Amino acid sequence: MRAIDPATLPDPGQDGVVERARALVRAAAALRGWLLAPSAEADEVHDPYGGPITFFRSIGDEIHQALDPVLTALTGVPARR
Repeated sequence: MRAIDPATLPDPGQDGVVERARALVRAAAALRGWLLAPSAEADEVHDPYGGPITFFRSIGDEIHQALDPVLTALTGVPARR
């Protein structure tokens, strides 16, 4: 998501989130194969099933961090910290 210029996407308020989402998918598809994860491990989300609650929380934080840029790109609204 960080490689996609939000200025190239339709305005979510005027054009709607659906059109922005479609444009975002097209932009991401155009970049497929050009950008690589820093490591194979960085491209994985571990299953916390059976683990301690701290592991569940760390995986939840990992998912949250991964979704923030997607939601920001989709809505045009920066994530709250």
